[in-house]
Amino acid sequence: MNFADVFDFDDDEYFECSEFDRQIDEFKQALIVNAREEIKDKIVALEEEVKSLRMFRDDRKMYLEKLAAAERRAVLAETEAQKKYKDARLKELLGDNLVTTWEAKGEWVQGPKCDLCDEKRLRHFITPCGRKMTESCTCAKSTLVYKPRELMLDRIHEWRGRMELFYYPVKCNTENESDYRSRAVARSGCDFEKINPYDSSFESEELCEEYCDWKNKKESCK
Repeated sequence: MNFADVFDFDDDEYFECSEFDRQIDEFKQALIVNAREEIKDKIVALEEEVKSLRMFRDDRKMYLEKLAAAERRAVLAETEAQKKYKDARLKELLGDNLVTTWEAKGEWVQGPKCDLCDEKRLRHFITPCGRKMTESCTCAKSTLVYKPRELMLDRIHEWRGRMELFYYPVKCNTENESDYRSRAVARSGCDFEKINPYDSSFESEELCEEYCDWKNKKESCK
């Protein structure tokens, strides 16, 4: 006897999805679609937010750079204004002659290179023992040459009842603190023998050139 004949039912009809199951499945599919759309919307919103943040970051960087540049210009303008005011006051107190002076700046200078030495001005020779040696060429000798250099008065300091004038070079290739110091100002008719070029300056460029010529002649005789 067949089991299906006893109970007499259709397998397909028994196991067919009910209307409730179909509704559940449709609901699940709708949820999936809605979730996908919601995720897409959130992704688009996040991308827009990231784009806005990047624009804000770039704009902020640009504005900060403009602000820093404006602050630098303001500092330079203030420094220039203070310098002009100080120079005007110094000229009013001391006159033009002492605000700008000239120093005899000494520099070691080598003469023309000869044809007997290499690029380092060294001569190569062989000793009687056969050893290869080098020595400085005579053209490598340096001479101290003095040239006028313009100085600007920076400040006045009174020390033990004596007024000291501190000058600094107007044009200088290196920032050397030793160039900024107190100097005595030599005037026309001064005795060149008594002048120390390190702590002295001259009231005019012409007088400084005379001293440099005189000093260079003495150096060439050494």
